[in-house]
Amino acid sequence: MHRDGNSHVKLALALLAGTLLGALALGFTLSSDHGGEDMRVSIRRLADGGNEVAVQFRGPDGPWGERVVPALSVQPPDAETGKWLNSSAIGADLRGAPMRLGMLSIRSGPFAELGRLTEHGVELAVAHVNAAGGVWGRPVELVIEDTGHDADAAVGHARRLVSERGVHAIVGPLTSTGVIAVGESVAPEFGVPVVSPSASSPAISLLDDHDYVFRTIISDAAQADVLAQLAEEEGYDRVAVAYRDDLWGRSLHDHFLGHYHGEAASIALDPDQDEYGAEAVAAAAHGARVVVMLTVPHETIPFLTAAAGLDAFDAYLFEHSNKRIDVYERLPEELEGAEGVAYVGRHVTEAEGHWEADYHAMFGAEEPFSPWAREAYDAAVALMLAAERAGSTDGTLIRNSLRAIGDPPGIRFPASSEGVAGALRALRNGIEIDLDGEATTLDWGPNGDVLAGHMEYWQFRDGEIVSIRDFEIRFEPESAAAE
Repeated sequence: MHRDGNSHVKLALALLAGTLLGALALGFTLSSDHGGEDMRVSIRRLADGGNEVAVQFRGPDGPWGERVVPALSVQPPDAETGKWLNSSAIGADLRGAPMRLGMLSIRSGPFAELGRLTEHGVELAVAHVNAAGGVWGRPVELVIEDTGHDADAAVGHARRLVSERGVHAIVGPLTSTGVIAVGESVAPEFGVPVVSPSASSPAISLLDDHDYVFRTIISDAAQADVLAQLAEEEGYDRVAVAYRDDLWGRSLHDHFLGHYHGEAASIALDPDQDEYGAEAVAAAAHGARVVVMLTVPHETIPFLTAAAGLDAFDAYLFEHSNKRIDVYERLPEELEGAEGVAYVGRHVTEAEGHWEADYHAMFGAEEPFSPWAREAYDAAVALMLAAERAGSTDGTLIRNSLRAIGDPPGIRFPASSEGVAGALRALRNGIEIDLDGEATTLDWGPNGDVLAGHMEYWQFRDGEIVSIRDFEIRFEPESAAAE
């Protein structure tokens, strides 16, 4: 492991090729002494009848290290007789090093529960990948840091994940401000790919991030367009728009007004407040009977509580993050019949039902879903499969493989335990894949935006959330200026 690594690799590959077709015994090991350092090849029989090879190195008088499994390491049971099969190269950076997947989550503050539930999507993805043999032949390790709702904390914890905890790729941050801060600093500085499942601000499309920032949720520019369309379909020609006064809320607000052709009054909600009585009065003073809520539950519930006492509004329209039964249960009389738009994970019909069953089997039948659990699953799976394809811990090589595993051409695999296992087998045998996520197609544009997905109109009705209609959308976000 410490001297002339290339000679080890060349000898290992020669031994791998020479033993692939002839070694059938489970755990068969071939050893060699080379220049005072030992290396041996291990081969084991797989359940499908094929064989898998690995290499072990050790220094003088030292113990054997962990088995290193090349990215292309499996001889299929139907391999052609007499044909040489070669493994991928074994880079020195992979010897004994598991992939470490980082996540920038929210574990403190008013969004801690959303963060916890979003983590479930990543945890399920890691479980699926590890059940299929992991990445580079070893179980993936998940490392999570808490950013709260603070962009500076996101930058600090991103640096910690990379420089101190040795992660190779990051899921998150969960907020748009966090993604922008990390995307303009840590991601290009360290060459680490970042995939956010929930940061939906249109401003992210314009980041100068050197193509290290991706996301598995469609830009809010698309959601705002659809919400404006719903308002007009319902015949609402005058509305009050209550929006969270931060980058995310302002972006939604601006895009909604850009596509809504009626009269609108804008009501900014300071996210640091606990009560919004004055804001509810301002909305009522406009004379609108309909309020468009571009907020998260932390602002939604106190605003609606204040509005309920005014008896001024007949209807509410919501964006994605308020599609929660606990929001309805706080004010059921006010919210009965209220409608909204949301992203839905309906792209991969082959996996319909499997993902939710796996989720509940892992976390409990009563555990709810985060609005971004599916997107978080997609982000984690994409990064792990990209690392497998890259065959390297190098973040730039992992980044370069993201579009390759998500975009056509390639064999299509769904986002499910079986689909992930099949995708990993294909990659280990040098076969290109086209992964379809649970929430979206994972077809990424030049600025890291997903270009297609499903949305729905939904309604609070009789104590439940009812889907009214879902549909596929394709979206071409604004592109960043060329570097």
